[in-house]
Amino acid sequence: MHLDQIKGLPRADARHDSGSRNNAARCFQGTREKTLEEIYKWIEHIDPNHPPIFWLCGLAGIGKSTIAQTVAEHEDGLHRLGASFFFSRDETDRRNSLLLFPTLAFQMALFNPEYRKHVVSALDNNPDVGRSVIRQQIEQLIITPLQECGSWGNTQFMVIIIDALDECFPESGAEEILILWAAEIRKLNRQVRLLITSRPELHIRSKFQSPALRFISQSYILHDIEKSIVQADVELFLRHRLNDVAREFGLTTPWPTPYELGVLVKRADVLFIYAATVIKFVADKHWADPHRQLRVLIREKHTVNNAHAHTSRYAEVDTLYLQVLQHALSEDHDDELSLRFKNVVGSIVFLQDPMTSTSLELLLQLKPGTVRRCLLRLHSVLLVPDAENSPIRIFHPSFPDFLTSSLRCTSERFFVSEAQGHAKLAVHCLQVLMKLLNRDMCNLLSSGDHPPVMFPPHLHYACIHFSAHISYAPSSDASLASLVESFCKSKMLVWFEILSLLRRFDEAASYLRVVNNWYSVGANDSLFCCN
Repeated sequence: MHLDQIKGLPRADARHDSGSRNNAARCFQGTREKTLEEIYKWIEHIDPNHPPIFWLCGLAGIGKSTIAQTVAEHEDGLHRLGASFFFSRDETDRRNSLLLFPTLAFQMALFNPEYRKHVVSALDNNPDVGRSVIRQQIEQLIITPLQECGSWGNTQFMVIIIDALDECFPESGAEEILILWAAEIRKLNRQVRLLITSRPELHIRSKFQSPALRFISQSYILHDIEKSIVQADVELFLRHRLNDVAREFGLTTPWPTPYELGVLVKRADVLFIYAATVIKFVADKHWADPHRQLRVLIREKHTVNNAHAHTSRYAEVDTLYLQVLQHALSEDHDDELSLRFKNVVGSIVFLQDPMTSTSLELLLQLKPGTVRRCLLRLHSVLLVPDAENSPIRIFHPSFPDFLTSSLRCTSERFFVSEAQGHAKLAVHCLQVLMKLLNRDMCNLLSSGDHPPVMFPPHLHYACIHFSAHISYAPSSDASLASLVESFCKSKMLVWFEILSLLRRFDEAASYLRVVNNWYSVGANDSLFCCN
């Protein structure tokens, strides 16, 4: 009933069990019990004065998303999960604040038939509400339909989970989302339990500390939990996972030794990402030698720059990442191979959407097989699927954080500049557009009907994302400015045609505004009027 209208809502592939999340991990059995108990107790509390919002805050790599995933699966199993949205800065749709409420509404409409009926009514009154400003979205797609629902079936409430709000782009989008929830959730009379996770970023922290949210939210700071409790969880995780590795490789057990396990636990501190990366590094089948891999981590000594206080929390994680990179590229000492690493891994870090190895090679104009050879021993920090048609993804956002900070990545060999990285990708995108965009390339003028739109993925990527890369590039880049001029003079009309076929034509003005603003700063002149 009414499913066609619901399916028309713009949305992101951001649910907890979506394919884009690549079989996301849940908490290892027996760990995080105190935190999970606190969340479940909050969910099931029936006091009408109990806060409807729960903010799970913690440092990068401490395990927030794993906890959110565990709660989502648990509540889904109890038929209480109305919707979930897991933000990711690595994917355009999953970082877009404008897609949050339509995505939640779509999931909630599938969850509850009565709610679906009221959302359909909202779409009848305003068919474009899914593309309107987010204040209208939350009012017309979330709050009003919920108020009009008389029953939730077998449960008195519904759980909504929003994970990694700090990865929402732009920052102002995350702030507006919190402001709107603070203003609107009071109207729902305890129908909704809203779990939000994020890093303790200032723009988010300040909103939760404001009167509007402070009195209707319960805060839980993961990195303030007693250290001994967290380290016991880390030790349990490492011991069991390393035992699994030992069995898989036929090693003599018990393994590792108590001393080795103790060293890893101490270095991990409260950051589960350290432990998870250790497991992936030790169990990497491209090395097929867990004993040797563990010795690399335990015995080799590396110098970490601790001169800056804000890096001290991540000192051991930074050391681990440096160990992984140095070990993986131990035989690659010449400048050419170092540049290849920066070109391939640097591009993966700055991509606006994940790409397959083949598409990335076409975009970067590399020989077939180059990307996979470069990443052969980096499977502990990157998710490199066996299937050629699956995209390469970053294992955890703390890895690009490390690579792009000269304070944390102390090796010039691995440090990648954000400005230069985006500039290179902008150049590659424009080169693809200049080469492949041809007038009426889809034969539209000679055909009464639109043919199936089948563009190479790297061309599709270049059409949509070249402006984003340009926006981060140095405005003084004369060669990039020259390419921008050539594109605007010779390929813009064809680009419009492609965007129309991709149903993205309405975004063209915003793309060009970004390009024009960037060009104006460097050239002190405008490419065109883009108001």
